[in-house]
Amino acid sequence: MRPGFRIISVLLFSALSIAYSPTGVSQPKVNLEQALDINEMKISMAENSLKVNPSLRTLGELAAALEHSLNSRCFGDMLTSLSYQGPPQDPDCLARMERLSQIYPDNPVVICLRDGIEAPSCREGYQEQHLVAFSGSSSYQDPLLKVGLSESDSKKLGQLAITLQDIDTEFRSAATEEQKLRALEDGSNLYNQILSIACKVSGLSLDEPQDSQEQREDSSIREVREKLLKIPPALRGDYQRQLLQQAEEELGRVKNDAAQKKIILQKMNVIQEPDQKKTLTAAGSLRMRVVLSQCKDFIEKFEKALPDDPSPPCYRYGRYSPQCVTAIKNWRAYYRKLAARVEKSRPKPPTPTPAPIISSF
Repeated sequence: MRPGFRIISVLLFSALSIAYSPTGVSQPKVNLEQALDINEMKISMAENSLKVNPSLRTLGELAAALEHSLNSRCFGDMLTSLSYQGPPQDPDCLARMERLSQIYPDNPVVICLRDGIEAPSCREGYQEQHLVAFSGSSSYQDPLLKVGLSESDSKKLGQLAITLQDIDTEFRSAATEEQKLRALEDGSNLYNQILSIACKVSGLSLDEPQDSQEQREDSSIREVREKLLKIPPALRGDYQRQLLQQAEEELGRVKNDAAQKKIILQKMNVIQEPDQKKTLTAAGSLRMRVVLSQCKDFIEKFEKALPDDPSPPCYRYGRYSPQCVTAIKNWRAYYRKLAARVEKSRPKPPTPTPAPIISSF
């Protein structure tokens, strides 16, 4: 992860982790009401923080909490039916979609709820998301990711990783369709056990793209704006004229420095209209799904070992992403065909010889 990321954390509760088996989706029982109550607190805290400290970080904290709420409440039974019934009609869903659109106009959750899970815009929204490994040296301070795996989880993960060697041998030695199917099931189940441990927690990270960083307001401009906003508009005139004169003198001194010239011209605009500040949004932000390094490593290994399995895209993009839903559909179809071939290849039992029929009259 590049240093200096502005990271926004959202805890993805381990209780809501999902495992995918070849025959379908299994979900653990969770106290959804309790989980949603915790997220309601996050939304409230993020709204208050945004008022006090309007930054990309606080903006992202609110966006992450709103995303969690929308995913949990507004997609209906999509995770079980693998189909989306259209834009929600629930007033709370609509209100939160609107709020998230205000602060994050190109948010993929809003796009998918609005346009549908199969819409190209929905897929593209998530396709722009990157999977990154958590770095302890970054500014990302999510306590669960910072702590990492427990000792027992690390031990279990190591044991399961060793077992992968046996699965690889099983794949290479599979000669019949039935052996291939069994190896496929064993590999999928084992990898899912591994990912359910390694990917217990993840976070959402937003960062400004490079071009936005280059356009970021210089500290001297912010300082001028803050000073002017403390003065009532009717009393600013003399001070504004004084600041403009100073800025024009600076402009003459740096006429051969394009970067400094640009900053001074921006400052002059602020001096003339200090109230015209652009509303802060997350539009165009780089979107990243932050996971433990073990999680990222095993997702990439899983993708190479079983490219048709839905678990890698579901852990990479999120279980409400179109990449995940489509992968599950394709996997079920693929598995059914493979199972049908296996059944067809099995030798049919011999037809029993009918007992002789003796008739007596």
